[in-house]
Amino acid sequence: MTAQRPLVVLAGPIHADGHANLEREARVVVCTDETEAGLVKAAAEAQGILFRTRPRCTESLMAACKQLKVVGRHGVGL
Repeated sequence: MTAQRPLVVLAGPIHADGHANLEREARVVVCTDETEAGLVKAAAEAQGILFRTRPRCTESLMAACKQLKVVGRHGVGL
């Protein structure tokens, strides 16, 4: 039996090359809703989230996404 690839949610689009690299190892969903509620809906079952500028990574967002193992930030600065 083959293990299912992890689900990674992108909080906005990233460069096509980066997206393609992620898709080699994971199921990738791009969330275009810039609200916290929209990202929670998209990432409720995700093992990873890659943040852009919006929404912010908050304690309530992390609490709602119970299967998260990896949280990343795409870009520069905080």
